[in-house]
Amino acid sequence: MTPQRLAVANRLTQKRGPDATEVVEKEGWTLAHNLLSITGSFTRQPFVDERADCYCLFNGEIYNWRDLAPAAGSDGEALIPLYLEHGAAFTTKLDGEFALALFDFKKNVLVLSTDAFATKPLWYAKRGSEFGLASYESALLALGFEKPTKLAANTTLVLSLADEKELSRHQVFTFDPAHQHKESVDDFLSAFSHSIAKRAKNIREKVFMGLSSGYDSGAITCELLRQKLPFKAYSILGREDQGIVRARHAFLPKVAGEILNPSYREYQRQKRLLREVCEPFFWTVREGRYAPQNILEDAATVGLGIICEKAKGAGFKIYLSGQGADEILSDYRMHGKGLTGSSSIEGEFPEDLAAIFPWRNFYEGAQKYYIAKEEHVAGAYGLETRYPYLDAALVQEFLWLTAATKNAGYKYPLQTLFEREHFPYARDVKVGFIPRKKTMGDYIARLVSGLLGTHI
Repeated sequence: MTPQRLAVANRLTQKRGPDATEVVEKEGWTLAHNLLSITGSFTRQPFVDERADCYCLFNGEIYNWRDLAPAAGSDGEALIPLYLEHGAAFTTKLDGEFALALFDFKKNVLVLSTDAFATKPLWYAKRGSEFGLASYESALLALGFEKPTKLAANTTLVLSLADEKELSRHQVFTFDPAHQHKESVDDFLSAFSHSIAKRAKNIREKVFMGLSSGYDSGAITCELLRQKLPFKAYSILGREDQGIVRARHAFLPKVAGEILNPSYREYQRQKRLLREVCEPFFWTVREGRYAPQNILEDAATVGLGIICEKAKGAGFKIYLSGQGADEILSDYRMHGKGLTGSSSIEGEFPEDLAAIFPWRNFYEGAQKYYIAKEEHVAGAYGLETRYPYLDAALVQEFLWLTAATKNAGYKYPLQTLFEREHFPYARDVKVGFIPRKKTMGDYIARLVSGLLGTHI
């Protein structure tokens, strides 16, 4: 592949890894990797074992890498040794958020894998004798591939390097929806504590998050404070419950919180910027009923961009996301009633959970769409997103709760955490993240813009 062709394909993907770009040619394959250095030593990719003739490209974080490969210098360096020991099944031993491609040139095998929820994107496509894979669909389209496929959540796919035909596939994590036997949320809250700790404790880079008046970011903040972990919380008041937001900021050390109030001009500038540097993604809430939505037109996308730009300028590199709580802990329902058109479960969580598992938003639907929003926006700023609510062990603890406990209240485990820690929240209130509440100044600015023929 020529450097010019690669540069065009890599335009948006390279923003995900601004620290270094490495290109290696191997037996007709061009292996290019953009590094965002977060964990361990600064190590360019691909990872290589020359004796085994294995190459590996990796995006994300493996949280149990020290247990799996104590001699490794970083999480990515653990992958090839694990593969050589366990074969393609090595992915079932990984606890993390990742996408990877492992080339075994000796056995003529290619292993592609996502984590349980495909938090890190991985696309692939075939055209004649050419095969391509990339973090972003746009990279493959730029190379001339048509209709790339996004590797599904919870999937390890094994292909032949000779013709890219599928040899096998398996799940990365096997969820158990059949045994709803735990009446107490204590094990869930213990798993939540562990999920936060593995993502924010004893790490090299600084952590930030967006703090709203809702349950999801509130619980993450509450747990970070409980564990006395350093972080920065940014809030945009917009249509939030301002009393709750300000009460939560009162819990924070002075340097740990900042309330932003972006003007109409700032909001529009960010929107234009994201159109230039952010990978688009389209989703239809309900096939046949709604037109496809582009994440770049979502108000929450722009708000996240404002927060990420602010955090990047302050030296933060790790973003803790509340993604997954709506899709798993409530499926956009409260007391059995849908809150939006996104809900995919009828009524409350049933006694026979296995009969509806996985519900649409568990892996697909809103889950897939909003993960793309988090990844694409943070990626545009060279930041890594981590997902406490999509920790597989935590999700399993929720599945094991009895139906009565799941239905005891809106996101009942988080309500319990707030009550125990005396943390401010509004019971049974769901407010989506809408960062701009229009003011008279906004209308005046738009009017002036129209009169002068300018764009703001």
